[in-house]
Amino acid sequence: MKLKDIIINEEEDVNDGRIPKPAVLYEGPEFNKMDFTCSGCIFFSRDDRCEILKPYNVKTVDGCNLWVGGEPKFHGEPLELVPKEVAGFLEGQQGFTCGRCKHFHQIKETGLGECEIVQGPVRREGCCNAFEYATTARPLDRETAPKY
Repeated sequence: MKLKDIIINEEEDVNDGRIPKPAVLYEGPEFNKMDFTCSGCIFFSRDDRCEILKPYNVKTVDGCNLWVGGEPKFHGEPLELVPKEVAGFLEGQQGFTCGRCKHFHQIKETGLGECEIVQGPVRREGCCNAFEYATTARPLDRETAPKY
C-alpha cells in the first residue's frame, strides 16, 4: 500500500490521484536549510548526533522525515525517541531537494516543476517526505507541462 492510498484530504481536489502538499510536509525553498540535510536541522549536534533518532549517529549530509530547519538546538544526551527506519532516515549523497528526487519533472527554464506524487507546482529547491533519489533529471516538454 502506498502513502497516497492511505492519506486522503477531502477538502483538496484529488481527482488526479496525487497527494496534497500538507500530507507529505512539502516545504518550499524558503525553508531550505543546507539542502534539507541533518546539518540544517534543529535536532542535529555538531558531533554528528541527532537528538531524537535511534540510534543517534548521523552525518551532516544525512536526512529524515522529522527534519525541522534551523540552527541546531542540541541540549545534551540524545533522547533516541524514534527508530531511523520509522523516521525515513536516508544516508545523504547530495542533499534532499525536489530537483534531486525521482518524482520531480523540471519545467524547462524555470525553478518550477511537477511531481508525480504531490499536487500542484513544486520548486526544485523544495522537499517533502515522499523524496527518493533520482538517477537522472527529466525535464518536461513545454507542450505537456502544466500551466501555472
